[in-house]
Amino acid sequence: KWTNLVKDINLSWNSSAVEFYWFNNKLYFAADDWNSWLELWSTNKTSAWTNIVRDINSWAWWSIEADFGDYELIDAWNVAYFSANDWSNWNELWKTDGTQWWTVMVKDIKSWAWSSNPRRFMESNWMVYFEASDLTNWTELWKTDGTLSWTVMVKNIDPVWWSQPKPLFTLWAKMYFKVSGNTIPDWIWETDGTSTGTVLVKNLWWGLFFAEKDWKYYFSGQDWNWRELWESDGTPWWTVMTVDIVPWAWWSNLFNTFNHKWTLYFSADDWVNWRELWISDWTSTWTTMLMDINSWAWSSSPWPFIEYWWKLFFWVFATNWDIELWTSNWTETWTKRVK
Repeated sequence: KWTNLVKDINLSWNSSAVEFYWFNNKLYFAADDWNSWLELWSTNKTSAWTNIVRDINSWAWWSIEADFGDYELIDAWNVAYFSANDWSNWNELWKTDGTQWWTVMVKDIKSWAWSSNPRRFMESNWMVYFEASDLTNWTELWKTDGTLSWTVMVKNIDPVWWSQPKPLFTLWAKMYFKVSGNTIPDWIWETDGTSTGTVLVKNLWWGLFFAEKDWKYYFSGQDWNWRELWESDGTPWWTVMTVDIVPWAWWSNLFNTFNHKWTLYFSADDWVNWRELWISDWTSTWTTMLMDINSWAWSSSPWPFIEYWWKLFFWVFATNWDIELWTSNWTETWTKRVK
């Protein structure tokens, strides 16, 4: 009843609207109206106010990546930052306040050459961090406050090749990130925005899927015990494994941690039931499989977790390999298929 077309943006074909981001009471996305190719759009959910923000690459192809992914917008202090190609400078750092006039390039980081390719944005302590490359250095950690003079490289972490820093989370006015270097291991680092304050936290291969509780982050991490449930307060001495779900085997292959009503949900493989729905009180004392959803076949692989109206929803692979929508309230009785 309440699912309606907001606007037919491309009257000749589909608009390929992708990667939606809520910012300043409007929804921003990339779309193709046939005339401008893929550009930045915004909507307030009415047809009249669903418009292109600016045709950044008006002389050629599109300015926005077809799939934002690591190029997704991030907002900080009523300004959104993103990567765009205006044809003259290739992919560089841009910002917008939602108006055409203030949708501008922040800095041509890799001037006189190809793209600096800024991406993987994260705001921390009044700075926006991202990865980019300039004429001298490969892909390294950069920061900006939205001005030309303060858009600078934080540190050349891997001077031999690249570090490809991937922001993970912020804690205690610091930003934590994973490196994917060619000559250095994929370990966890932290930065306070200075070169000297950008240091290795711990020799630990980090996965994704971070859930926050009481100034700690819980995640899928990997050391010599392989991928299990870990926790960290940002210090090396309190970055420890919470529970080894499969102590007698390789790994639990833990995925998709999510904090719902102060309970940790995730998917894991105990080598008996394959990857199923697990639950934890954030300690090793009560970390257990909630339900073997796909008990007659392979993994149900619950993912991704979202919260709506205080309910937890997720997709699972059913016995017949169909993808179904499920919900849970931390009991097996109320873990069931929605429809």
